[in-house]
Amino acid sequence: MSSSEVFRRPTGRDVRRTEPLPIAKIGLTPRQTRAAENIGHSTLYERLGRGEYDAIKDGKRTLITLESIERRRKAVLTKATFKPPKPRALQRTLEQSSEKSKAVVAVRPTEAVEAAR
Repeated sequence: MSSSEVFRRPTGRDVRRTEPLPIAKIGLTPRQTRAAENIGHSTLYERLGRGEYDAIKDGKRTLITLESIERRRKAVLTKATFKPPKPRALQRTLEQSSEKSKAVVAVRPTEAVEAAR
């Protein structure tokens, strides 16, 4: 491979196949943030005013940092706890009927022994 092949500029199809550099996203626009957090315009700017979100400016564009969105979610949202479910009505009737059938099964063998005598 010659040096001219190594350093040549991509042409034709090679130019179209080049992909943009992977850049980590650092923030969301206010509209994207409102959609992600399911909140309105006023609520977003109230939270910005209270310091719950951090914002940066890129020229005229405002970005809410992803770090501050995640930080607020961790601080505000708590883990849900649940009580164990009550047994369903059908399950209770089946359990009751199975208990009765066990009692009947226990009675029948003794009746069969007495009948055999």
